[in-house]
Amino acid sequence: MREKADFTLLELLIVIAIIAMLAAMLLPALSRAKEASRATACQGSLRQFAYGAIQYSGDYNDYTLTYTNSTSTSSSDNYSWYHSIGLYLGLGNNFAEVNKKFTTHNTLYVCPSHRWREGSYPNVRGYYGRGYGINYHFASTCITDYFLDGGMLPKTSMVKYPSELIYFLESDNPSVLNSHQYKIYGDTATTWKMNDDGYYIEKAWHNGYPNQLYFDGHIAKAKWYSIPGSIEGGLRIWYLDGVGGR
Repeated sequence: MREKADFTLLELLIVIAIIAMLAAMLLPALSRAKEASRATACQGSLRQFAYGAIQYSGDYNDYTLTYTNSTSTSSSDNYSWYHSIGLYLGLGNNFAEVNKKFTTHNTLYVCPSHRWREGSYPNVRGYYGRGYGINYHFASTCITDYFLDGGMLPKTSMVKYPSELIYFLESDNPSVLNSHQYKIYGDTATTWKMNDDGYYIEKAWHNGYPNQLYFDGHIAKAKWYSIPGSIEGGLRIWYLDGVGGR
C-alpha cells in the first residue's frame, strides 16, 4: 500500500497564499456587514429620539426641541435638546442626572460607529458623549426664546413639509445644518478639522451613508457630503409658516 506523501514546502506556501487571498477578499465584505449592523443600531437610537420628541412636544404645548432655549445665562443650556429629551429616554430624572449620564457613559446619544472627539472620558464616544446633532434652525438664535420673554419658538403644527425637514442627524456637532458644507463636514479644502483629524460627519460612518431623522419620524440615510453648500437656498430644511423659503 502506497504511503500518502507529505506536503512539500512549496505546496504549503501555495495553500497559505490562497488562504491569505480569500481572507483579503472576505475582510472588506465583513467590515461592510459590520458597519451595516451598526447603522441599524444607529437608526434604532434615532427612532427613540423621534418618540422622545413627540412626548416633549406633547408636554410643552406643541413646541419642538431646540438646540438651546436661551443664550443669556449658563443655566439655560439645560433646555438644550440633549438635556430635555434625555428625560424621556431614561437617562435621568432631572437635567443634572441626564448630563452626568451621557457625558460619562456611552448612551443612545452615540452610535457604535462614532469615536471619541472631545470630553473628559476617552472611552465615551462623540463630542462630550454626543454623536448626533439637531437642525441648527431649531435654535433661539434664529427665533425668539419663549422661555425668556414669551416670544415664539417653532411648534410642530407650523412645519409645512415634515417629510422633508431634517430634525436630527449623525454629527459630532450638537447643532448642524446651519449654512455651509464646511460647517457640517469640516473644511476638507484646508487643515481645519475637529479634534483627532475628524470632521463633523465622517465618511466612514455606515459605509458612507450616515443616518438622518426627519420631522415626520421617518429615518433615511444620505450619501456623505450630499448636503449642498448653501443650506438656506437649497433644501426645505426650515419651512414654517412665514419662515424660510426655496
